[in-house]
Amino acid sequence: MSSIIYPERILYIILFFHFILWNIFSFHLDLHPDMSDHWVWSRHLDWGYYEHPPMVAWNMRMATELGNLLGVANITMLKLGSVIYSTVILYLSYMMGKVYFQPRIALIFVILLESTIYFSIGSVFWHIDQFYLVAWLGCMIVMGKYFTDSNHKWFLVIGVITGLGAISKYIMILFYLSLFAWIIFDRTNRNLIKNYYIYLSGIISFIIFSPVFYWNYIHDWISFKFQLYKGLKGSSGFETFLLFSVGHIMLFSIILTVLSWILLFRSRLMNLNNNSVDKFLLSTVLTPFFFFTLSSLRGNVADPHWLNITYFSLFLLLARYIDQFMIKQKPSYFYALISIAYGLNYILIGFAMMQTFTNIAEQPVEFDSTTKLLGWQKTAQQIESSLEAIDQVKPKFVISREYQLASALSLYLDDHPWPHSIEKSERNVWSPVDQIQKHGAVMVCVVSECEKVYDQTFKRFQTEILLVNEIKTAYGERLLRNLFIYLVLPQNSISNGKS
Repeated sequence: MSSIIYPERILYIILFFHFILWNIFSFHLDLHPDMSDHWVWSRHLDWGYYEHPPMVAWNMRMATELGNLLGVANITMLKLGSVIYSTVILYLSYMMGKVYFQPRIALIFVILLESTIYFSIGSVFWHIDQFYLVAWLGCMIVMGKYFTDSNHKWFLVIGVITGLGAISKYIMILFYLSLFAWIIFDRTNRNLIKNYYIYLSGIISFIIFSPVFYWNYIHDWISFKFQLYKGLKGSSGFETFLLFSVGHIMLFSIILTVLSWILLFRSRLMNLNNNSVDKFLLSTVLTPFFFFTLSSLRGNVADPHWLNITYFSLFLLLARYIDQFMIKQKPSYFYALISIAYGLNYILIGFAMMQTFTNIAEQPVEFDSTTKLLGWQKTAQQIESSLEAIDQVKPKFVISREYQLASALSLYLDDHPWPHSIEKSERNVWSPVDQIQKHGAVMVCVVSECEKVYDQTFKRFQTEILLVNEIKTAYGERLLRNLFIYLVLPQNSISNGKS
């Protein structure tokens, strides 16, 4: 590898195969219900939503509008869009590596990222973080250019990028926290604390972000409150911290994460003696790491993928270490490391795929989350056939206990009814109670939950609810979901004696 002359050519080969491979996987799966939920948001563009800022909805809307112009189905565009995003993220990662070090190190960096579950098979999921990761990498690249020419005007560019990134995810503010941590830590650049360009950068970011801020203000800070409660108000304690810690090691490669942290703690990954670049990269490793570790101890949810931005800088430092020591001194160690990392990654991916398609672990359907990746088109067809059998018009609304089931059906049913969640009423902006009472709805529930869901639905809508059918969706011999289908009748149909 030390003899590579054209690393960018190899990069394009990697990106090509990344795009092809994960699209093949993507088109063998259905969209995850969380993706369907974000697509529901995209049908009603706004400056904010119950849980998150609006960028993911805007992006999905652009993708589906483009699909409409090209005659491509929404589901196809959403699948393509997620892998396109992940490919762009890998390309920007290469640009980040090149601006800090050199093309060969940047190529090693991309190879390391591709060996992780998150940046490989994770590519098939279009999620909140993707534009945020693009923005983070953009800021990292601009900082690399600042280290090249010391032009303070680069901070104004960072202001624009972080403002856009915050419209994707609020924790984009961690870039500023990392920046100030570096300024305090790096004595040679401490005078930047007085530089007005940095504060002007923050003002630009807030101006770009201000419509989202105003949306939260007029909606009782609903999205801010949700994120604060999730991150810092749960008191989950050690169990969540342990799951978080094990989770990110698995998600970002058992081999590479352990090696990276060992080398970091042994001070083998960097030279901190008058090296501003290394100190900055270290700040972008440790600031989000400690922030999210605290969240795992205090919050009610701790998702290991939150550390994605930490591993950009950490794996870039590992890539430089590999280039300087492993490849030059013990190249066989590098090839063994990469082989083991990729091998373990694809073993885990293979097991996940086998579980998805065959239930190799023999998990009960109600506890197996892989069932969410298959059979939604078939389930939607079964519901539509059940309604057609009783000459029922297609509903304007679909009700379920939790929002994911209703959102998935909203996407896959032909008329795209608006979802309504019994569990989280805050989400029901587009399916208000009075409209369901006026027009009726289809209610769908998992068999084991139906008695409770039926009672809650009747209590909310005060109208007659009729059982339509029981459906079982299978993939081959594997049961994916067992649902009861009900009609929630319009109140006027009862008063007119039509029930």
